[in-house]
Amino acid sequence: MHRSGTSAVAHSAVELGLSTPDSDDLIAAGPYNEHGYWESRTISQFDERVLRHLGGTWSAPPRISADWEESDDATMVALRSQAAELAAASFARPPMVMKDPRLCLTLPLWRTVLTSEPVAVLVFREPLEVALSLQERDGFPPTLGLALWHRYVRQSLVSLVGLPVLVVEYARALNEPHHWVDDLVAFLGDNGITPGADRSDQATRVLAHDLRHHRTATLPVTLESEQQPLLEILRSSLGGHDQWSIPELPAEPSWVEDVISLTLAGQAVAAAMQAAQQELKWVKQSRLFRATSALWRMTGTGPVLSPADEGSDAADSGPNGTATAAPAAFR
Repeated sequence: MHRSGTSAVAHSAVELGLSTPDSDDLIAAGPYNEHGYWESRTISQFDERVLRHLGGTWSAPPRISADWEESDDATMVALRSQAAELAAASFARPPMVMKDPRLCLTLPLWRTVLTSEPVAVLVFREPLEVALSLQERDGFPPTLGLALWHRYVRQSLVSLVGLPVLVVEYARALNEPHHWVDDLVAFLGDNGITPGADRSDQATRVLAHDLRHHRTATLPVTLESEQQPLLEILRSSLGGHDQWSIPELPAEPSWVEDVISLTLAGQAVAAAMQAAQQELKWVKQSRLFRATSALWRMTGTGPVLSPADEGSDAADSGPNGTATAAPAAFR
């Protein structure tokens, strides 16, 4: 799940000597990941297209049916072909790190095109800490952060079935970095991946304590109790697994779908407004519009833009960055 320590864990693997996609394709470090994301921009954008085809986005993830990746509809066939091309181009120097939180949802598709089965590191974090981090970075209400945590984590436990998996809790990786790196080295070695010699100290140094900015004690949320069954499954699964099997999963609380559906609907409205504003801007820039507007002004009849609109793009930034438009005046 996003904001769960995936970047720090991926960075540790890189410091052990595993390769990454081309450096110019890596998402640059920023204020919310000062040590880098270690994530391919191309892969994350592709995964977002997959989620949109499935009826969602990273911040409003869809419910995913079984065997969705095997669908023979034209779009999914095209996505599988594109994934195969991306895998061949981006992961040509194994062993490599493939990191994107969306993989919790999209990994089944990648498994159909990778030339060999991957091994997986599943890192998890306290759900309230994740919600707080998303609230600070993206302005998400805590209920949305908790809903996202539940859906991502639950689906990841399904997506990993059959793979070698190392389960780690982010807090432990930060509190006991030497033990975590030793576990990672042993797990990789058991699966035929030999880290670079004497690189454990480098991998340990990236797990600085100041990376963990949010702790659950700062935000009491009653919905936390409904995350506990999944959290207990994760904590009971800590360590390496030769072949992951799906544990008995609790049902998804009904409010998770309600929150995500409302979020997706809001995103659709915002996208429609943005498209309408862009179309209006194009219309206003056209010669025909300018000539017709001048004619209307001269004759005093017909619709014209209000004076306030004429000096702007007819779009202002409304609350939360949404676009708003003033209507045209009519004479």
